[in-house]
Amino acid sequence: MTGIGTDGLLGRLALLNRSSDRPLSHQELVEIALFLFVSGLGNPAGFLALCGLVLARDPELAARLRWEPRALPGALEELYRWSVMLGDSITRIAREDAEVGGVPVRAGELVLISIDAANRDPAVFDSPDRLDIDRRPPVPHLRFGQGRHFCPAAALNRAQTEVALRALLDTVPGLRLAVAPEEIRWRQDHADLLPETIPVRW
Repeated sequence: MTGIGTDGLLGRLALLNRSSDRPLSHQELVEIALFLFVSGLGNPAGFLALCGLVLARDPELAARLRWEPRALPGALEELYRWSVMLGDSITRIAREDAEVGGVPVRAGELVLISIDAANRDPAVFDSPDRLDIDRRPPVPHLRFGQGRHFCPAAALNRAQTEVALRALLDTVPGLRLAVAPEEIRWRQDHADLLPETIPVRW
């Protein structure tokens, strides 16, 4: 990775890599940079689009959050749980024989993990397909992963999203969909489920 400065996250990563006794390859560095770009820009932008769609589709919810701003953090956690964002699943390879939900998995087999499905698990959530901003906190969603795989930018994303939604609620009080919800077109053949456009009026 040449031609990159030492400022910022990628620059520091490149600098550390050059001094490592087990440096990453150029391809590995490029893949990390792409992952950081998608995670830091694409995923938050996609989630904001879904939040905007929910508010435009449900003026009563938008009005409540506008007049009851203290409800927004809890509503945001429910939106993280309820929103379906991954068009595909996270892939893992089983390292040893196991049984998952009564299904045998052999070592070396591909396993697809769906965070969206876990966030709608009826064993954990009552009426899991219903968006309910009054669910008793904390809402145990897995949008940011868990354990050693927990997203290091979760707090940043929560803060950014809350500020963006407050601005949307305050500056566009009459926001509503300009088309029927079923007319929203969704991007095809993409890992993240995102609307192509959200026609609105206010």
